Amino acid sequence: MGVICIIGCFIHYFTTKERVQPEGDEDEHIGLIETFKALYSYKPFVMNTLYILLYGIVNLLLSTWARTTCRARSALTPAASSSAASRAAMTISTRCSRPRRAR
Repeated sequence: MGVICIIGCFIHYFTTKERVQPEGDEDEHIGLIETFKALYSYKPFVMNTLYILLYGIVNLLLSTWARTTCRARSALTPAASSSAASRAAMTISTRCSRPRRAR
């Protein structure tokens, strides 16, 4: 299905003609600062950029949290744990994707 979409995009790209002609012959040079000013004055661009950054940060934090809780679960031993600690270990073990090894 993806190959069909890629082929369709290439067909669309190579068969499209530019019908609007530019008014002037001179090339207008736009500096880097003006480009960033224009980008960050456009609200949808700013909102999408913030969304992507926050999405990445949240995923990083969640993956770090999952790794640390799985390590904490494997550090608890049933012989040294009280009933509250064993309940906590059972709660943590349900959050981890790896099955617990039999000892």
